Amino acid sequence: MRSNNRELVSVIVPIYNVKEYLERCVNSILNQSYENLDIILVDDGSNDGSEEICDFFARKDKRVNVIHQENRGVAAARNTGLNNCKGELICFVDSDDYVHQDYILYLYSKMEDNNCDICMCYHVVTEDWDYKGSVNWDAPIHVYTREEIFDRFYTDMHGSIIMLWNKIIRKDCIGNIRFDEGFIHEDEGTTFKILYNARKIAFSNEALYYYFSRDESITGIPYDKKRLDILKAYENRLSFYKDNSEKILYDRECQYYLSEILANYYKVSKLLKDKSILNELRNKYRKVYNMADRTSWSKGRRILYFVCNWIPLLYGIIKHTLR
Repeated sequence: MRSNNRELVSVIVPIYNVKEYLERCVNSILNQSYENLDIILVDDGSNDGSEEICDFFARKDKRVNVIHQENRGVAAARNTGLNNCKGELICFVDSDDYVHQDYILYLYSKMEDNNCDICMCYHVVTEDWDYKGSVNWDAPIHVYTREEIFDRFYTDMHGSIIMLWNKIIRKDCIGNIRFDEGFIHEDEGTTFKILYNARKIAFSNEALYYYFSRDESITGIPYDKKRLDILKAYENRLSFYKDNSEKILYDRECQYYLSEILANYYKVSKLLKDKSILNELRNKYRKVYNMADRTSWSKGRRILYFVCNWIPLLYGIIKHTLR
């Protein structure tokens, strides 16, 4: 099934020193069964030859546009792509990953069939260089309202909901939203705003995005201070929910933010042994704990969080013991 006359889809690919993986990624996009594409390769200051591969693809296919910029991180590269995209629909693909040949056509079709603003799918974590999955076009599609998708935000669907690269998104849902630059975990701190702007979201159990597992990825590097950027994401969500008078979401976020502080407190204590960071985390915890509406918590959570106010290591010890 080939498509030439459908809406233009902009595919944004942030790139930094991924020469070994880049051709596979871009070829998987160029070979999509959905052909009406605006492919934006944002070279974020590469110096390993990735920049030359980008230019090669621009010469090879007129759908490819290359933007070279100084190294400012994934968030900045994504922002550059958003500022220069032409399509009314947006996809993001990370440059060390790749996608099924029908990835875009499938998501687009299901989004249109169900009158949704966003369609997302599962992903496969693989170490295979050329993993080839299949697609079942008749698989059931789950359609959620905005309220329903946020009800599932902290379930086992969280990874699929929060990640940016497993979705096709109407540009109107993104609008002026941009990613916080200089931080990792930018998906956690931004994607929820895009979802909040959607009327309906379609979700498929089909796994059409192939996340390539490598040691150099964020998930593959040892724990360090930069991992605490995840707390910024929670703070973004708390501020957003407060500004939009979303009390239920705000109260729920408080619980998970406190859990994340305590989980990182344990890791910092065991791995970094940095007293200044521990004091900062303790202060963050107490501030949010005192602000939170604890009447919505379960009795067990109220007791645990009260004790952790004085013994913050307890949470991590319990979690570590239960593994």
